[in-house]
Amino acid sequence: MSDPDSQDPEPQQDPPPKPQQDPPLQPPQYPPPQQDPQPWQYPEPPPQQYPQPQQDQQPPYPPQPQQYPPPQPPYVIAAKPPYDGLAIASFILGLLWISFLGSIMAVIFGHIALRNIRRTHASGRGLAIAGLILGYIGVAILALGILFVIIGVATSSSSGG
Repeated sequence: MSDPDSQDPEPQQDPPPKPQQDPPLQPPQYPPPQQDPQPWQYPEPPPQQYPQPQQDQQPPYPPQPQQYPPPQPPYVIAAKPPYDGLAIASFILGLLWISFLGSIMAVIFGHIALRNIRRTHASGRGLAIAGLILGYIGVAILALGILFVIIGVATSSSSGG
């Protein structure tokens, strides 16, 4: 066994140094609170910073132009005149050619419609013209048909004789 005295003594270490302590923190120092003005006590207004222009002097800058243009009148859409009823009838009858009577009526209604449209400035001039064209085509076919029938009757009666 070994003796406790015979052991190597441990080198002694110095205790760790104590950290330096900062001085205690002081709360910030604020000025003493001011009393709020009572509703009947108002603070003095600040002094005016800009001098008033004098009457005999011109202002230091020219007057500014108007920022926005003047308002424009409201946009009005003119009402389109109604279609002439006879122009529509002329166009429909010119399309249908009801036993060729429709073609004759299309021509009559088309001319009346064009006169009404010129007088009242109504819409439908194109319909009236289309009805007239179709009506005249129908009348021309009717006239050619009648002509062929007459020629056919005339030739058959003269040769059968």
